[in-house]
This record gives sequence, structure tokens and C-alpha cells, in this order.
Amino acid sequence: MNIPDTTAVPAASTTSAIAAALTAAHWWIAFEQWLLHLARSPATQLELTQRAVDMNRHLARFVQQTGKPGRLPCIVPLPQDHRFEHPGWQTWPFDVISQSYLLTQNWWQHATTGVRGVSPDDERLVAATVRKWLDIAAPDRFAWADVPARREGGDDHSLLGGHRNRDAAGTPGRVHP
Repeated sequence: MNIPDTTAVPAASTTSAIAAALTAAHWWIAFEQWLLHLARSPATQLELTQRAVDMNRHLARFVQQTGKPGRLPCIVPLPQDHRFEHPGWQTWPFDVISQSYLLTQNWWQHATTGVRGVSPDDERLVAATVRKWLDIAAPDRFAWADVPARREGGDDHSLLGGHRNRDAAGTPGRVHP
């Protein structure tokens, strides 16, 4: 008779729980080190503050130039970032939303890298984690700001129109053009 080895499952789950705890502990330590070194660097704090002021000034100028021909963006996405390529992202208010997001992303990239005293491994971990947080909060992740989805139906109400065309049971109904 074959008796399964049940000791392997608890060992594997215990090992993964320990690994997850160590990973979480390392993550907290990396952030603590980054924050501690940033707090002890008034020059870096001043540089980041000045960068934030400059970025807000650029965004304000961008907003003031709305509707003017030849208006240039304050910041362009990285070459591998294709989230804002849809032409709808170049129309108001989505152009301001995308520019604000890209400026914020750029500020955080500078805030999480180059802080004196932070180890390269911790810097990479902190910068990657903040990038992931920003990706989660990116405007293209929300239905109200998803330009391609809003424009697909031919008007800005395509998302609402789909919701209204559901029958009483909550199943999708026929969507009328």
C-alpha cells in the first residue's frame, strides 16, 4: 500500500511562510534605510523640494497653454511606456492627468534613487516598489480615465450606457449603438 508523504506539504508551506516573512522584513528594512538616509540629507530634501516646485510650475504652464497650437508636453513618457499613446490622452483633461502622473513618477524616481548611504540593493528594491505602487495608481487603470474605453462607444457615456443596458437579473443586455 502506498502511503503519501504528508510531511512535505507542511514543510513547504512553512518554508514559504518564512521566506515571505523574510522578504517582508527585508522590504521594511530597505524602506527604513532609505527614509533614514533621506531624513539625514537636507541637501537631497532641498533638491527634491525644488524639483517638485519646478514640476508644478511646468504643469501650471502646460495647463495655461491649453488650446494653443504647438503646445509641448512638460514631460514625455519613457520609451517603453506606451500607456498614453492613444490620441485621447492628448485632449483635455486627460492630457493634464497624464502629464501630472508622469511628473509624479519622475519625481519619485529621483526621490528613491541616488540617496547617499542607501545600498544599491535597497535602492533597487525601494525604487521598484514605488514604481509598482505608482503603476497601480496610474490613471489608465481607472475606468473614468480609461481614454480608449471612453472613446470606443463614440461618446463619453459608453461605460454608463453599458451599465444601463443590463436586465433585472444583472446579466448583460443588448447594448444599442
